[in-house]
This record gives sequence, C-alpha cells and structure tokens, in this order.
Amino acid sequence: MADNRLHLQHGPIDIIAHVDAQEEVRKRLYSTASHRFSTVLDELVAELDLLKQPWSADLPDPKGGIAQKMCFAVRGSDIFVTPMAAVAGAVAD
Repeated sequence: MADNRLHLQHGPIDIIAHVDAQEEVRKRLYSTASHRFSTVLDELVAELDLLKQPWSADLPDPKGGIAQKMCFAVRGSDIFVTPMAAVAGAVAD
C-alpha cells in the first residue's frame, strides 16, 4: 500500500497491518507476515468442523495454533458460543 501498510487478503480474511520501523525492518517483517499468512485460511478450513461446534469441555483440542487460540478464547463459557467467535482476534494475533 502507498502509505507503508501491508494488505493481506485471502478468502474472507482481510488484514491491513502497519509496522512503525525503518524501511528494511518493515519490509522484512512484512515478508515474514505474508509468508505466514499464506497458510492461515487452509489451516482454519482443515479444522472448520471443529471450530463451528459449540464450546464444551468435551471439544477435542485443535491441532493448529490459530485454532487453539480460538478455542482458548471461548473456553469456560456458559453461553452458546463457538470458537468462530474468536477468529478475527486469533488471526490478527
């Protein structure tokens, strides 16, 4: 992007990020972020059936790091909630 922000978009995931650093550092971090982002959607789709289930203590542990964060975010809830409620924060993290 023209204002030194990074735009990452894949399917329904759309992220605009900014690193306040020297240009060479920013470019290196953006490259790392782009590389990591390239697998995010596939990782989530692989566990989508699990992530769409209402949270319960019996829910199996997900394999992927983002899916694990999503489940952790809703763990212990006493209302109807699925790990999908935490997808934006977990992906951004």
